[in-house]
Amino acid sequence: MNRTLLTLAAAAAVLTGCRSERPVAGDDITVACYYFPNYHTGDPLNELNKGEGWSEWKLVREAQPRFEGHDQPKVPLWGYTDEKDPAVMARKIEAAASHGIDVMLFDWYRYDSVPFLNRCLDEGFLKAPNVNDIRFGLMWANHDWVEIHPATHGEPQKLLYPGKVSPEAFETIGDELVRDYFTRPNYWLIDGKAYFYHAIGTDDDEKEFFNHGNALLGAFDAAGNLLWSWHLWCAEFDPADEQVELGGEVMMKRNLGAGVVSGTSEEDILASYGVYYQWGRKDPFVGPRYYNMADSADAQVYDSQNLRVYPEYAATDAERGSAGYASAHAMTFITGTKESGYNWLQTADASLWGTEKNNNDPCPKGWKVPSKEVFAALHIKDVISPELEKNYGFTLSDGTNEAFFPGAGRRSFYTGALTNMNDNEVRPTPWTGYYWSSTGEGKEAYAMDFSFDINGTRAGSSFQGAALQYAAGGMQVRCVKIR
Repeated sequence: MNRTLLTLAAAAAVLTGCRSERPVAGDDITVACYYFPNYHTGDPLNELNKGEGWSEWKLVREAQPRFEGHDQPKVPLWGYTDEKDPAVMARKIEAAASHGIDVMLFDWYRYDSVPFLNRCLDEGFLKAPNVNDIRFGLMWANHDWVEIHPATHGEPQKLLYPGKVSPEAFETIGDELVRDYFTRPNYWLIDGKAYFYHAIGTDDDEKEFFNHGNALLGAFDAAGNLLWSWHLWCAEFDPADEQVELGGEVMMKRNLGAGVVSGTSEEDILASYGVYYQWGRKDPFVGPRYYNMADSADAQVYDSQNLRVYPEYAATDAERGSAGYASAHAMTFITGTKESGYNWLQTADASLWGTEKNNNDPCPKGWKVPSKEVFAALHIKDVISPELEKNYGFTLSDGTNEAFFPGAGRRSFYTGALTNMNDNEVRPTPWTGYYWSSTGEGKEAYAMDFSFDINGTRAGSSFQGAALQYAAGGMQVRCVKIR
C-alpha cells in the first residue's frame, strides 16, 4: 500500500478511507452492535489449540449449573448454528436489520499475520445474499490472546498468541483492510471515512502497547502523490473532563497535540506545548526537542519503518503558495516572503479557518479553533514575579474562570525555526506564547500572544489578546467546543 505513517512522537495509527457515505435511513442515530465471531468450526488456530471441530458452542453445550436456580445449559432458539454458513448469517442480518440495527461490528484478529476467527465474516456474512441490507465495520482486537475457553477464576491465563505486530505486518494488514473490506459498498463510513476501531484494554500491560503522542497519516495514490492526511492525537484524557468555560466558549484545558496540561519538570513542560500550526493549515508541525528550545532543535520524527524523517522548509512562490500545494505537502513548512506579506499563501485567503468548522480546521470533531473575541476577553491572572520564570506560561482569566497557557514559543514566519527566547541583553525573554484564532484579516490573522520579561530582580510581562500576526508563523491552537 502506497502510504507513509509519519510519527511526530511515538503513536498508534488508525487507518481511514475517503469515499462518500451511503445515506442513513431514519433519524440521526446509528445503532451498531458488536459481534464476536467464535461460533464456527474450522478455524485453523482454534483447531491447533482445541482440536478438530471446536467452536465456542462446546462451552455453551457443556455449561453446568453453579448454584441452586442456575439454569444451565442454555439451548439457543435457532440451535447451534455455524456462522460461516451464508444462510445462517443471512438470517442474522435479516433479524438485525428489521429490528433497528444499522451496523454489525466484527471483532477482527491477526496473530503473526495468521487470520483468526475470520470465517464468519469472510465466508458467512460477506457471502450472505442480503449482505447489503446492513452495514458492517471492524474492531481490530489485537490484544494478547490467552486461554479463556474455559477460564478458571484466580488462575493465571496461558498466553497463546501475542498481539503485537511488526511495522511490516501492519503494512500487509493495511493493504488487506483496504482491499477486502473498506472498499465494499456496505462498509460503515463516518464523515466519509472508514470506521476502524483499535481495541485496547485498561490494564498496564495493554496501556504500554498504546503509545502516546502525535502522528500524521497519509493516503497516497499509486504514483506516490498525497491525496489527504490526518493528524492523530494520542493522549490519555477525556476532553469532557478537561474543559473550562473561558471567554464565552467551552475550551480545552490543554493545547492541541499536548500530552499534559502543564508541568514543572522539563519533560512535562515540553509535553504541554503540543504541536504548531501555520494559520489556515490543517496539518501540524513538530515541536522542539528540548523544553527550552536549545539550538532550535526539532523533536525527532520517524516514519512507519522507524526511519528518521525531517520537515522541509520552502519559501512561498507561484508553485508552493497555494492551499492545494500545502495539502499535498503536509510535511513542508512554507515560509513567507516580504512580497507575500509573510503569508505562506501567494494570494491570501482569510476564510481557511472561519467562524464555522471546515476541513482545514485542525481541531478534533466537535471542536474548532476559537475566534479572536475569545482571547480578547482574557488577561494575565498571575502576580508577576521572578519566580514565575520557571512556570513557562501564564494562568489567564476572563474574570470568572481561568486556565493555564504554556509559553511554547513559535516557528518563525520567514525561516520556520523554533524560537522561545530572544537575546536582547537589556530585556531578555525566557519564554513567549502565541495562540492562533480562527479570524483572518487581509494577509494576516489574529492571535493571542504574551511574554515574560525579566531584568535583574524586576519582572514584568506583555499580553495582547487579539493582535494581527504573520500567517506563515507556526503557533499553538487551543480548541473550543462547537455549540
